[in-house]
Amino acid sequence: MAVYRDAGGTLREGPASTVTVVPLSPPYDSYYFKNTTAFTATNCGTADGKRDADDSYAGTASDSSFGFGGGVTSLNFCTRSLTAADSAAAGTTKVYIWGTSTGGGSCTITGHIGLNSVGSTYTATQTLNGGATLAPLTYSFNTGAYTFTSGDRLNVTFTMPNGASCNAVSLQFGGNVRRSRIDLPTGGSGGPAGQPSPPTGLSGTANADGSKTLNWTAPAGGNPVAFYRIYRDGVEYTDRYDVTGDATPTYTDPSGDGLTHTYYITAVSTNLAESSYVGPVSL
Repeated sequence: MAVYRDAGGTLREGPASTVTVVPLSPPYDSYYFKNTTAFTATNCGTADGKRDADDSYAGTASDSSFGFGGGVTSLNFCTRSLTAADSAAAGTTKVYIWGTSTGGGSCTITGHIGLNSVGSTYTATQTLNGGATLAPLTYSFNTGAYTFTSGDRLNVTFTMPNGASCNAVSLQFGGNVRRSRIDLPTGGSGGPAGQPSPPTGLSGTANADGSKTLNWTAPAGGNPVAFYRIYRDGVEYTDRYDVTGDATPTYTDPSGDGLTHTYYITAVSTNLAESSYVGPVSL
């Protein structure tokens, strides 16, 4: 059911909703890609088009864009200086970014994960079709445990061939809706105390009355979920749109405003520790 505060500040519950429940995925630490005019990493600077990545970056209202072409074939994102406390568990590391192409042909974009811009420890590829507009590219890497020494900077580099189709490509990042980032599996040890495992399988339905119904799957283990937060058109604090209580994994946005919205959800424990988010779903 929806939980909200009325005009007098009293906490109230809305009508009950239906439930769907299945398995969990591990928690993640996320580093969000952002644009910076002054590159601050001191040992992560060998790729063209240097950028930063930050776990606390809030995003901006619009995306930044990096255009390839003219022999510039790589774009590098480097995290802040890391310590042993940032080390990650073995599992699936994911990288998300959005691509646009003004050319007619497809381009293979290779994602690399490494340390301090020295070589590539892991590599995966995605293909961006010609004429694509803000197409999501998701890279999955089967990674071993990351053990960082103080001062290490994890980096994600995107490379592509130099040629007509690939020179028409640009990558978008740094906004607060298209959350380009790298997610490191933490195995439950890297998040805040009491952080629940994240929900999975977010899906949505646009209803005939104009409302939008979200469904997802709840964690089957880990720290208990007290409620879920729903984010609409972003994943920052100011974008929190509503919550659903009693750990019930469904929610209906009743607004019926006729607009397309993008939704994310997170699981929250009784001590308000929040999981990594799931999404987006656009309806």
